[in-house]
Amino acid sequence: RRRRAFVVIVPGRSPAMLGPRSRNILFPCTKQSVRERRTRKRPREDNEREVQDDGMTSRVNIALSTSIPDAQLLCRDEEIHEIKTFLHGRLTEGKAGSMYVSGPPGSGKTACVQKVVEEMKDVCGVKCVFLNCMEVTTEQLMSAASQAVLLVVDELDSLESSVLYKLFEYPAMPRSRLILIGIANALDLTERVIPRMHSQARCQPVLLHFSPYTKEQIETILQARIKKVHGLQLDDAAIEFCARKVAAMTGDIRRALDMYRGAIEIQNRTPAKSRRVSVADVVLSDSPSKSLLSQPDSFSLQQKLVMSTMLVILRENKLRKETTLGNIFDRYRRVCLSQKVDSISQSDFISVCSLLEARGILTVGKGKEVRQKKVRLHVLETELHHFLGNEVLVHNILA
Repeated sequence: RRRRAFVVIVPGRSPAMLGPRSRNILFPCTKQSVRERRTRKRPREDNEREVQDDGMTSRVNIALSTSIPDAQLLCRDEEIHEIKTFLHGRLTEGKAGSMYVSGPPGSGKTACVQKVVEEMKDVCGVKCVFLNCMEVTTEQLMSAASQAVLLVVDELDSLESSVLYKLFEYPAMPRSRLILIGIANALDLTERVIPRMHSQARCQPVLLHFSPYTKEQIETILQARIKKVHGLQLDDAAIEFCARKVAAMTGDIRRALDMYRGAIEIQNRTPAKSRRVSVADVVLSDSPSKSLLSQPDSFSLQQKLVMSTMLVILRENKLRKETTLGNIFDRYRRVCLSQKVDSISQSDFISVCSLLEARGILTVGKGKEVRQKKVRLHVLETELHHFLGNEVLVHNILA
């Protein structure tokens, strides 16, 4: 049953003293006037204006993401041209061949190969298979080599020398049309495997080496990425400092992107209205202890799970200050299973460890076998435990 509303107008009473329903009936108003009245009634604070204005954080995360490669792939024109020339010659002539792409982590090897292969695949319509040696068995790898026309194999340095030699023999077999591209970080693979191929010239792959990014190249990439973020001002001094520091250490572009993204997050937490990142913000973002305390929300759940897993391993054996990637991954899988959390693949796990290394949380040693690489914390255990203890899920793991 509907109730009828009656409005009683009392002489001497202002509309403001009536109820909201009565005011709307007596004084009809549009949605625009309602918004204006609400805005005048409760002005927003400065911090609210920064949060609600334009979604700066999401645009920064996309523009400076290390998992989303730039479509342009700046500063790698020569390498891309070499890959295109190799593939175009083999595909147009219908001949088999192999290429070995090497270079340090974060030098753009996989991104350049994927970009060129996707372009050539659409043009030539060939059957292409991407494989990661950390995710497939030797039998699966050899089966793909015997069936595919274009095979791209990443993390090639995790294979044994005998498997590598057999893999590069496939393009040299009679009537073979396989085009093989192998990608690895190891620079000594040519010394371990290629000498065995000198006796058979047809087995020797084309060698392509990616050098670490230089200071000038890192500056160019950072400037191009930052220009995509509307409203964010460029600071040449901060970009130059970030590029010089990363180039002097590893030349890993992922670390430069992660460092500058952390600097932007620090700058956004300050009350200043400027969108310009300073050198001090870059220094603070590269400080492991300060970055943990000032950027807790910048770590993903998987990164926190990996850090907590390593804390559990180090706590069980206090005499040892390091462990291996394989040990952490196996324990990580058990932790995710016990907490009913979806785990990631081993290759993605390696990528997460690389990002944590880029942020200065841990260090990963060198080695021929990826699972046997030594991992050591780069921050104090007490500090990391205090940081992770605020998460309910991680607290249950560490309890």
